[in-house]
Amino acid sequence: MLESFTSDSSVASEFFRKEPCIYTHRMFQRAAQIFASLRHNSDSDHSSPVRRKLVSVKEPASRPVPPMDFTDTTEKKLTYELAFATLKFQGVFEDVLEDSMFFAHHPELQDDSALVMVVLWDFQSRKFQPRVPVGDETLDPAVVQIENAILGMKTKLNATLARRRIKASAPSIEYLLPDIVRAKSSSQKPIPVYAWVNQLKINAAELLEQLKDEGFRQLTYIPEDGELFEGKTFFVDPNCSDTLVFSVDCSLLLQEHDLVTEGFLVRQDKSTCMAAHSVLPLLLENHDVIITNPGTGLVVAHLVSLIHDQEGFIIAVGGASSSTQTTMQDNLDFLGASKAVKIIPQDITELELDDVRLKNARVAVVIADCTKSAINNAVSFIVTEGEDLKILKHITSVEQDSNHLSHLMTKHTNQLRHTLRLPKIQAVVYLTRSVHQEENEVVVEKALEFVNMVQIQKKMPWKVIPPVIPFLGDDITNQKGIIGKYIKFPPSSMTNGCFLVAIAREPQSASDIVARARAKGLISKNSKLRTSQSQSIKLESENDSSKGEESHSSVPPRRNHIKPSKKRNKSQTASLPQATSCPSSAKPSRQRVPPATHLSHASSSKETKDHLPEHLKCLPADPFILPHMQVDKGAIGFVLSGANIMCPGLTSPGARMTKVDKDAIVAIMAEGKETALAIGLTKMSTDEILSKNKGVGVDNIHFLNDGLWQMKAVK
Repeated sequence: MLESFTSDSSVASEFFRKEPCIYTHRMFQRAAQIFASLRHNSDSDHSSPVRRKLVSVKEPASRPVPPMDFTDTTEKKLTYELAFATLKFQGVFEDVLEDSMFFAHHPELQDDSALVMVVLWDFQSRKFQPRVPVGDETLDPAVVQIENAILGMKTKLNATLARRRIKASAPSIEYLLPDIVRAKSSSQKPIPVYAWVNQLKINAAELLEQLKDEGFRQLTYIPEDGELFEGKTFFVDPNCSDTLVFSVDCSLLLQEHDLVTEGFLVRQDKSTCMAAHSVLPLLLENHDVIITNPGTGLVVAHLVSLIHDQEGFIIAVGGASSSTQTTMQDNLDFLGASKAVKIIPQDITELELDDVRLKNARVAVVIADCTKSAINNAVSFIVTEGEDLKILKHITSVEQDSNHLSHLMTKHTNQLRHTLRLPKIQAVVYLTRSVHQEENEVVVEKALEFVNMVQIQKKMPWKVIPPVIPFLGDDITNQKGIIGKYIKFPPSSMTNGCFLVAIAREPQSASDIVARARAKGLISKNSKLRTSQSQSIKLESENDSSKGEESHSSVPPRRNHIKPSKKRNKSQTASLPQATSCPSSAKPSRQRVPPATHLSHASSSKETKDHLPEHLKCLPADPFILPHMQVDKGAIGFVLSGANIMCPGLTSPGARMTKVDKDAIVAIMAEGKETALAIGLTKMSTDEILSKNKGVGVDNIHFLNDGLWQMKAVK
């Protein structure tokens, strides 16, 4: 009996517990404006038949969400969450309001139907309890009137809602949603917080030290998907060396943390961070980078932070509205990146191919304005990335709009085609946050097919190249985030989903390679060479053979040495220490093995200057005629594709160097291989490579199976 009483008391206590309201009247009004702009049409299946026939509420035509000001990020996020919840339950609330004859009793509120729906969501979530003002908020008369009307009819509204749940055998109100909407909503879950270090304002050592002083703990391993990851903990992302990953518990704490509010740490989705990092191995020094659909400019600032020591500009092309352009400029000024950025408001497809503003650009990033169907938490993504609120409408739609998907596919294809046709561009990175192949592989295939068919014959054809950012060996083997030449992350408890691909021009023609080799002094000017019958270069087998190697990048992880902040101690310059992987078949290792730099001593390049081989085929006869520079296994496919060797690729585990000077001819060896893969020209001395550890270390001027390899000497 006592147990029954205790049990009944606990149930009663839970039932009568006062539910606090976290939304202010200001949030109600702004959420209602968002809902009114995004609400589903009355003639769609999302609305009830009764509501369509009998309710005389005048719904405004679909219109853009008006610009809004928020006191802080918390207010913005709560407002968006309120509008999102109301959109999900629009059909349910329309039926409840109609069955209870709410507007028949309160016809004066028909013109404020959007605000009624928003306030109704809050009341039903709090068991129709009276609302207590939040802090010292200013009450809005219109909201007060609606609150009083709902409280006056709360018995009828609650009973109507209960009858609908009983009829549908729904254990909760969520089960009144259409199946497809409930499925989409269930996938909306919190994920860890990703934030990159703004090297324009602070260096990594200072930032890490401050985090540790405040009680944050850095993990020395990478948690697996679904593994418990909580508290004030973080680790360094394995794919983006300047990005920290904080537990979900840190979300609210970081939101108003001084490191974030002062611009030292910038919250951003991992997919966008990977797009910025994909540019680094593709970019030549002091050239410009184009970024299309840059949103609020955070990805632009990130790229400026990564290449702040170069003289090139980041060209931000396209913007949804003048307000977005203003927000972008404000963010760039705040993060200290505006001096290295040029903004072109037009869409990339509206620019002429020979636009003089793009003449120095060599790499482009095309960020598709896609369905965002791979996003885990839409509200957090919108707040972080500054994306269009229309995402919320698509997520809460009953049916997948095939016309909308087809329209987006055409738009993406046109943007990618136009970017690939820019005459100076040598590489393109394409990014979506979609699970639809129509927006991913299909767009890439169609764009490449079109551009390779229509471009001038002398131009090198485009092709998809293997990922140019580092991946752990276990991830490559298990196809975790990397499938063939595509980076594909599915939505998970650790990250939003995304699709990322790098596209580059195929290696130069044989005549271009010969001219370049002669200019570099690799072959004699008097050598008589003729091309083979087929000058086309097929490297698919070599590239495919590298898929299962330990690392999958043309350059191993770039360690970004950060300039000291002018506002802080200038004596420290460091990079973010990487965590080790945690194989699924073994317990996480809590110890981190620091990377070792191998430096072997051999003859200087001066000793071989008078005995340079004219061809890779000469090396087997005298393997040590040239100094050796060794890259790790993961770089093999990239070297065989003609990629230059970056400094981090020569200092990572598995790499070795011979002590040489700048402008030395060297043989490019590979970990586990006995024969040379290529012949290169050092762009800096060994000591400089070790000290700088960024930029091109060796220029790849002749590699296996290129045009020069396929040539035959004329007797």
